[in-house]
Amino acid sequence: FNNKRASVRIRESIMRSRQWLLILLTPLLVGVIAYSQLGVLYGLAAIAAIYLLACIYLISRWSEAKDTGTAYKRYLDQLLFGLESSPQSILFTTAEGNIAYANGNFCELIGLGGNDLTGKNLRDYRDIGVPDTLFDDVGETIAKGEEWHGELFFEKAPPSGKHTLTTCRPIFNEDNEFVFVLTLIDDISDEKVFTQRLYMNAHYDAVTGLPNRSHSIEKLEQATLAAKSRESFFSLVYINLDRFKLLNDSLGHNEGDQVLNQIAGRLRNTVHSNDLVSNLGGDKFMVLLQNQRDEDAVRSVVAIRKAIAEPVDVSGQELSLSASIGLTTFPDDAKNAPDLLRNAESAMYHAREQGGDGFYRYRHEVDNRAASRLAMESHLRYAIDRDELHLAYQPVISLEQNELVGAEALLRWRNRELDNPTPDMFIPIAEETGLILPIGDWVLEQACLQAVEWRRLNPNFVMAVNICAKQFEKGHILNAVEHALSVSGLPPHCLELEVTERLLMGNDSLTKNLLYRLKDMNVRLALDDFGTGYASLSYLKQYPFDLLKIDRSFIADCQESEQSRQLVLAIVSMAHSLGMKVIGEGVERLEQRRLLKDVECDMAQGYLFTPAITADRFTSWADQYQQLQIN
Repeated sequence: FNNKRASVRIRESIMRSRQWLLILLTPLLVGVIAYSQLGVLYGLAAIAAIYLLACIYLISRWSEAKDTGTAYKRYLDQLLFGLESSPQSILFTTAEGNIAYANGNFCELIGLGGNDLTGKNLRDYRDIGVPDTLFDDVGETIAKGEEWHGELFFEKAPPSGKHTLTTCRPIFNEDNEFVFVLTLIDDISDEKVFTQRLYMNAHYDAVTGLPNRSHSIEKLEQATLAAKSRESFFSLVYINLDRFKLLNDSLGHNEGDQVLNQIAGRLRNTVHSNDLVSNLGGDKFMVLLQNQRDEDAVRSVVAIRKAIAEPVDVSGQELSLSASIGLTTFPDDAKNAPDLLRNAESAMYHAREQGGDGFYRYRHEVDNRAASRLAMESHLRYAIDRDELHLAYQPVISLEQNELVGAEALLRWRNRELDNPTPDMFIPIAEETGLILPIGDWVLEQACLQAVEWRRLNPNFVMAVNICAKQFEKGHILNAVEHALSVSGLPPHCLELEVTERLLMGNDSLTKNLLYRLKDMNVRLALDDFGTGYASLSYLKQYPFDLLKIDRSFIADCQESEQSRQLVLAIVSMAHSLGMKVIGEGVERLEQRRLLKDVECDMAQGYLFTPAITADRFTSWADQYQQLQIN
């Protein structure tokens, strides 16, 4: 390359010598011709004129060359300014790796900002910031005369390294000889961080940092394919924390997130590092136990239960948790990922149906129950539109006056395909899926409309309707009650809302506020199934209840058990001291009715009077009951 450049300079010198020789000889030749033809005077004049023109020509050429040089220098300055101002890092090296030019961005990229690298060899900086890839993979590609394009990480770039998109292009001279390498480097660190954030949001749970449901299913499918190819096995554990929603609603969502985060950490620490721990949504977790089945898998589940049961510290408060756990194995229980996950979930539901705080190994009959549950949920979504729901009514009798004073509305579902599911079968599903909200609104409205018709029997006839915790969320119950009273025209004091003790657990301020607002509307409030829930007796004076309903379990053996009789007496006395009336539930025998009257219980309901019956039969029964009392 240097020889070529020298030969070019020699050719340029020869050309300039010829130009000067021509300028010197041309005036002499013209002067000799003029002298021979016109004489001495004209010959000298011609020589002078030609030299003058030559001088003018030379001056103009010199001026032009000077202008061209200035413009060229200005062009080079502008080009250099552009290279230095470029957002790209630009590197120009010889084929041997000597740096011919490196802009400031490149110097900063390798942690040598402000240095002049011209004349240095690029390999001198291999250990202080230039990635090895630039010499290995890139060098091999460039040596073949091909362009290299890919990502490189410069670890020395401030503040903590930079991800780049790098292009290395070989440059050839006019003889097609490889002489230079042009390297253009774009900083893509921000794009990389943004892409990583998008990936994390799409694949990982924000609260626990575990793989989310979609990513978990993807990994489960990969594990299934890998196990098939290796003819190996693994177990799948499905975990659902017991009563977490109640805890979440009582303590607050921030504290609930703390609990989930702690449980996620415990699960990761309990299983092996190559096992997959993921979050399927909220309080549901999945653990994939690699190469485990039977006794090994059961030991892992026992360890998981023990880890979950350890007290959780939330805002200085210790809480005890339990979980319902389902266990299934590939390929014993399913041949693909969706069926395996469904079977594990079915086993978990079976464990929860047994009261929670335990685990269940998947069996085929559990799958049948899960299918039935799914079918029930599907039908329940259309129960109102298909006119399958109806209300049955159980009368409430005053023990003092022995007369009908009200009724409790009880939900029933006619569905022949599902063999008419009982309330204890479909109401928990309605609460879990949120279907209880439209169903509960329908029940309130229908019960209020019916109560208006029956007020002819007793102007103070009271209609009781059961309300669940889900209806208290976001104040839904207030709008539902206002709508039902408005549509029906029923006076508020003729509507009684029954809640269970479970609603009071945690002494939630929102629940208390809603109960007081309902009381301000003049709606009656009753605490149902008293004695079987979680509420402290001290809660009774904190809530505006009008009635207590003694659970049927206390009434059933109150004749045979003196302890039950004393408990009933204590409940009645306590309620009266707090200004509340009392209703005894599940009265089936005359002896039970007499005992309740003896302890001054106010009202009773049960099979002794009649089971829950339809509205038309209730009207007939009420007329007959009134006639019997008159006679």
